[in-house]
Amino acid sequence: MIKRRYSTGLVRLTGEVDEDVNPNSYLTNLADCMLVVAVGLLVALVTHYNVDLQKPEDQITGIEVSMDKDDDGEVDKEFEQTGTVYRDPETGKYYLVQD
Repeated sequence: MIKRRYSTGLVRLTGEVDEDVNPNSYLTNLADCMLVVAVGLLVALVTHYNVDLQKPEDQITGIEVSMDKDDDGEVDKEFEQTGTVYRDPETGKYYLVQD
């Protein structure tokens, strides 16, 4: 058992203290400090790069496909027509209506 002298614990006549020293308590304080530094770094990066945390980014849900691989001006026979695509001129979004 590690004992400290001249501390604020219960002092015996010999000057020793009945308080145990726990080295793990210092590691807990160090972990708390690391957490504060990490959160501070994240906040600094968000403010530096002006990240808007309220607005979600537009999601891309499809890929561009060339339907005319042999360049003859017609849609290849491997593709099957399943619906009609409409474009909203105000938003620029495409809507697929399946038959």
